[in-house]
Order: sequence, then C-alpha cells, then structure tokens
Amino acid sequence: MAEGKSSPGRASNRAGSSTRRGLVNGNGLTNGLTNGLGRTNGRGRTNGLVNGLGRVNGTGRTNGLTNGIVNGNGLVNGRGLVNGTKRSLRTNAFGVVTHRDIKVGVSLTLLFILLLPSFYLLMSTPTPRLAAVQIDGVFGDWNAVPKYIEDNGGAVDDIAFTEYALVEDSNTLFIYFQVRGQVFAETQGYDGFYAFIDTDGNPATGYWPGDLGAEYAIKINGIGGKVTNSDFMKFESTGDRLNWTAWKSAAYASAAASSSSVELAVNMLAADLETTYIVRLAGSDFEGHTTLASLRMGSEYGALSVEQVPSSLMTVLNPSSNEILRLKMHAQGKKVVIEDFAASATWQCYPPNLRDYLQLPNRVELEAGEQEDILVGVDLAGFASKSPMWLNLTGLDVDVPLTINGDGGVGYVNQAPQNKIVDGWFGDWLPPFQTDASPSIPNPNVDIAAYSSNTSHGTGYDKSVFYVEFLGKAMAGNAMPAKVMWAQAGQPSPPATPGPAKRVSGEDRLTIFIDTNSSDTRGCRAGTLTADFKLELVGHQRKVDSKILYSCSGAVWIQVPGAVLLAMTSGSKIEMSIDLSVLGTLDNPMMLVESTDWSGIGDLPPPIDMGTRSGERGGTRSADSPKVLHGNNAETVVSLALGSNPALDGKCGDLAYSAAGKVSKFNYEYYVGHWQYTVWICIRFYDRSNDAGDYADLMFDTLHDGTDFPQIDDRHYQLSSNSVTLTRQRGDGSGWTLCGAPCIPDAAQSTFDVANNSQVYEFKLVQSNVWDSTNTEGRAGFAIHLFNWTGSFNYYWGSTNVDINKPSTWGHLDIPEFPAILVPILIVVAVGRPWRKRRLA
Repeated sequence: MAEGKSSPGRASNRAGSSTRRGLVNGNGLTNGLTNGLGRTNGRGRTNGLVNGLGRVNGTGRTNGLTNGIVNGNGLVNGRGLVNGTKRSLRTNAFGVVTHRDIKVGVSLTLLFILLLPSFYLLMSTPTPRLAAVQIDGVFGDWNAVPKYIEDNGGAVDDIAFTEYALVEDSNTLFIYFQVRGQVFAETQGYDGFYAFIDTDGNPATGYWPGDLGAEYAIKINGIGGKVTNSDFMKFESTGDRLNWTAWKSAAYASAAASSSSVELAVNMLAADLETTYIVRLAGSDFEGHTTLASLRMGSEYGALSVEQVPSSLMTVLNPSSNEILRLKMHAQGKKVVIEDFAASATWQCYPPNLRDYLQLPNRVELEAGEQEDILVGVDLAGFASKSPMWLNLTGLDVDVPLTINGDGGVGYVNQAPQNKIVDGWFGDWLPPFQTDASPSIPNPNVDIAAYSSNTSHGTGYDKSVFYVEFLGKAMAGNAMPAKVMWAQAGQPSPPATPGPAKRVSGEDRLTIFIDTNSSDTRGCRAGTLTADFKLELVGHQRKVDSKILYSCSGAVWIQVPGAVLLAMTSGSKIEMSIDLSVLGTLDNPMMLVESTDWSGIGDLPPPIDMGTRSGERGGTRSADSPKVLHGNNAETVVSLALGSNPALDGKCGDLAYSAAGKVSKFNYEYYVGHWQYTVWICIRFYDRSNDAGDYADLMFDTLHDGTDFPQIDDRHYQLSSNSVTLTRQRGDGSGWTLCGAPCIPDAAQSTFDVANNSQVYEFKLVQSNVWDSTNTEGRAGFAIHLFNWTGSFNYYWGSTNVDINKPSTWGHLDIPEFPAILVPILIVVAVGRPWRKRRLA
C-alpha cells in the first residue's frame, strides 16, 4: 500500500468514535470488547472469538463471533451449531472450518504467492520493451540500422573509420562504427575511440575537438582485440576549452568489440539527450596518429558533408579563370535541398564585401547518396590588380547535421605580389627547399618535410620570412591529448599524482631559432646554434593560436614586446615573418626549425643559412633606389585599436574614440582608429557658419609607394557638410576615377554641431582601402583637406605641400598591429537548422 494512504473498504474505529459498528444485539457490548477498547472476562473471548484478532468491522464482521452468528432471521450459524464447536475448529459465515479446509486454504495461499509476480506483470503498466541492439560484440542486430559511409578514412588502418551509425531505443543511445583494419589489434599498446557529443548545439561552449562544442564524450580503450574500459565523461571547464584534464567521469557506458567493429551505449537521461544533439567520432592510437570522422551524426538519419578544396595554393584570378574555391558536397541518408545558395551560405571572407561578388548556383538539390562539386567563382569587375582575396565557407542553411572540412581559398586578382607576403597563398615559395632526410616520426603533423627562409630588403618591405612544410597538417594539434600506457605483467601501475590534475592541451608547437651572427658564440644554446632570437608558435585545428618572439639575454629567453609577427597556414604549409628592424643587423644568419606535439614527439632537422647562399633561402633581394615617399615636413598619425564599434552618426562623441589616435590643430581635430576590419576617422572642424559648400577630403596611398600620380591602389573620398553621400574614387595612373566594388562598403556621415560651432565629418572605411594587405610595412600615405566655403579657406594635414592629386606629397598613417588584423582567422563553424529527434519505432 502506498505510504500515507488508507486501505479502501476498511473503516476507522478509533477511540471516541460514535459509529454503531462493532455492537452486539444493537446496544452495548457483551462477552467481548467493551466500547471497542478493553476486554471483558479476562481474555475477551466468550464461546468463540470475540474480536480476537483485534479487528473492528474490518472484514464485514460484527464485533467478532459471539455465541455463533445470528443473521437476523432466527437462524443460528446456518448449520445448527450453537456453542458446540471444538476449540480446534473455527466457524465462519458458512459453517465449520475443517482441517481439510485449512490445508486447501494454505495450498491456495502458497499458489497465490507463487503466481503474484506474474499477476503483477499482467495487471501493471507494461514496461518498455528490450532494446533492439544488444552490446555483446555480435553485430547482426545492426543490419537493419542505416549507416553512414566514411569518405576520408584515415592514415592508420586500425583507427580509420569506414562506416558508422547511431540509434535510440529504450532511453539509450547506441553507437556503432567499423574501421578499415582491426580494432584494438595491438597486444602491447592501447588504442582509443571517442564519441564527442554536443548537447546544446552551441559550438562556443564545451570542449573544442574541431567544429563543435562537446559537453559530453564516450571513451573506449582496448588492447588485444578487446575493450578494457569504457566511460561516459562530462566536460567541466567553462573558460579553458582545450583543457583535456577537465573531462570527469559522469556515468556508466557499455561497449563491446569484435574484429573491425565496435558498439557502445549510454543512458540518454544521463547526458540530457532528450533535445537536439550532435555526435562526432574520433580515434587515437596514443602514438601520435589520430583520425576524425568526416560526418557529424544527429538523432535522425541524414547528414551533409562539404569538403573545401582551394583551386590552387597559388591561384591568380582573371576573367577567364576566376574560380577561387571548389565545394565537394555529399548527402547521406536523405535528400538535401539548399534553396537560394547565395542566401543560405555563410562565409568568412576578405574583403568583407567579397560575398556579394561570388558566382554561385541558385539552388542545389542532392538525392540521398549523391555527390556534387560546386564551383565558386568571383566577379572580378571593379577589383584592382593584385587585390588579395580569402574565402572560407562557415555554414549552410540545411535541415541535417552539417560538417565542413578543409581549408578555404586564397587568390590574387590578375597579378600576385613580388615579395614574399604572409598571406596563406604560398604561390611565392618556389624550390629549391631544404628537405628533411631524417626518418619519419609517428606524428606526421609535426614531421617536417621541407623548410626555407628569405630575407628581403626594399622599399616598404624589410622582413625575414620563414616557410615550413609538414608531412601532415600544419598546426593540426590533437583533439585527444591522452596517453594510455601499457604495463607489463608484474609491474605496478604508476602512483597517482597528488593534487589537481595538470592542464593538458593538444596543441602543436613550432619554434624558429635565429642566430643573427653565426661568426660569434653569443646567444642561447639551441641545438648546434647559439641563437639570438626564437619565434614560438602554438596552434591547433590548422590555425595559429599564439605567436611570441623572444630574445636571448645572457642565457635566458626574454619576450620581445610589440614585435610585429605574422603567421598563416594552409594545408600542410605555414609561413611567418619578423621585421628586420627587430632582428637588427644580419651577418651570416642561421636558422633552426623545431616542431613538437603535446606529448613531446617532434622533429629537429639540421640548421640552414637565412640569406647568404644561393637558392630560395639565400635569395636576398637588392635594395631599391632611395625615393621620397612623402611631402615636405611630413606628419604621421597612428591608428589605434578601438575598444568597441562606433556608431556612424556624424558625431565624435562615441566612447570608442577615447582609445583612438588623435591629432589636434588650431581650428580642427580628428580621431583615427580601427575596429575589426574597418577604419574609423572622425573630424571636428570649428566653423561658425553651417554652409552647404563645406566639405572634407581624405586621401590614402594604400601601398605607400609615393607615386606622382594616383594609382589603382590609391583612394580619394569626399564628404559634403550635412550629408551621407560619400564620393568614392581610386587612381587610374593619371588621375581619379570612380571606385567600384572595393569601395562599396565604405560609408560616411556629416552633421553640424551647433553647441560647439563645428562641422563634423565621420568616415567608416574598409581596411583594405586604407592599407593594402600586400603592404606589410604597416604604413600608408595619408592626407586630409578641409574646405570652408565662407572665405574659401583650405586646410591641409599631412605635409606643408599636400597636393590631392599627388600621393608623393602626403603624410603617413601607421598601424602597429598591421597587417595581422587584415588576415582573418579562418574558423570553421558549421551552422545548420536544428532538427527534431525521432526515436526508432
């Protein structure tokens, strides 16, 4: 009986009750219980049982048995037995209970007890049926479950996925996968597999194995063809998304393996999997090799994978060959329809308005199992020669789990730059390279295949540039930085380390050691070099997370503050640069390259010279002839990073401008700063009259090549008072002409500040229209012209001889972070519509 509830059909008869039940002959109590409590005649029994069991009206009896049973019609006990029964027999409403009756009753009672469980099962609410899949290492029960076919596989057979599937049943999530080789095949080393689970659909929360934010993971380790342990883990870190030691055991997971297949299961309630979730599989041999499934799975069968393939790592776009990227799309499980591809796709691109000039299909329709290549071209009309372009697909509006793999496209319009630019293009790196002939190491992502360097001197370009190519992927990192060691028989396991677990992250590290003068012995020891500097890069998932330059002071490495360091990756390659002004004079310089992964596996090929020998790494360019790049008494202003994005409202009062660079003159002042990919310039010109004929001009020499006539990289903007109409122009080699596509995103607004008697001109410009990305000097030509209609006064900033039509007469605009802020970080974030869960029937 449930706690706190009364038994139905049983009436209360407690002290003080006025009920008439339990009375004999209608009034008073005789030979039994008096008033329902005490006993009469010593034991309360008279000629039979009077309430002998302490029951009052509990079973329809009246105050026990008194002198037989009187039924109100003069009948006594129904069988004529009055006061004559033996003590060994009991009477009831039907007569005498014999020994035989007792035996039959006991037998029936025992039978009822034996049948009670079956009766309970038949009468109670049916429980859920047993799961369709059993975790037993026998995989015939997966035959009816649809599977995903892996496109990419992996390098090591025993962790290379070929197919996988998932199914829900009885509040349990079941996952299956098969590899090309044998699972857990080694007998003296463990392999491991992981199922990363994103439960909230937010890639910005949880552990970051690549393209999702995993709140949970199922881990399976094994050796000798068998599963040795399995665990369901929860990620318990919010700020550090790469800390592998933040995984903590949360619940039980079951797993079994046989031959090339594995199956596993976890209670869905333990992981809050009642809502939309995403699963992605990964494998590791704990020796440096890893693999990641190319598809993400959801609760419903169906997925779309997109492999991004750059047209070339040395793409030069022109009207007859304008393809920058190829998308290899594969639908599995269900038909996928992408309505209005241009509107459904999201991109990371530079320049920001590049997406408006992409040539894309209107609609893409893929049947289940169908593959199709989508070519992405660019309408080049209006883009200047040597304009750089970066394009990376980040999302598609589809109703199935979306997985985007591979790197985006990089290209230049018509002509590539002559200098080696850190831009992820790599078409400017040509053989010969120094190759690494040492034996291969277990982790191909840190196994150096070739490396080189180049030191260039020239107008606006003084850099030491470095190149490294790997057998695997540059800065790939390891999504599973775990090592499961094999203990020989009879050897104890190592003791647990006391205290909190040490942080472990799966990032790769690349270090360039530089000996600026190989003829002396000053510096910090690095292999066979005594290095003066070291450039240290750390990254994962094919991007650089940090880059730091150190100088050797005595025998200690000290960080160099404010050094302009650039680095870009694409596929297996990485390039980086350092300003020569930081390195100082180079005398027979040498470089040493070292790479390591999180576990200490690494490569250290022999050092090479940086610029005194023939070939690519020794190809030192001769300096250009001196040339004046500015006007008389040239002025310089520095653009500073803004803390927020100003509002374009024709006012300079935004809090963001408090962090900007500022210039103050007698009758005007202006602010200049940058936010993300835009440059903001706000001019306050003191003027007592609000004239329609007032205006402001801005001029930029984006390449800072100081020519005597406006070139295609030069820009001219004009904004009249009280206006939002911006005149946009670029050079054509002899004068100014209207600027097309590159200048469309630029905007401006002018207002008159009555309280301060000022004309205010505010400009919001794309950074590439201020500093050309191929200009790695970090300086652009810059000038301002202000015209006051009352009195026809002209005011100039930049030099004492500013000529709007002559870039060689302008001043300078510097940016300390340039050009790192121009290089977008290519983050693949797959965004799709959420899909509803459907259980297996």
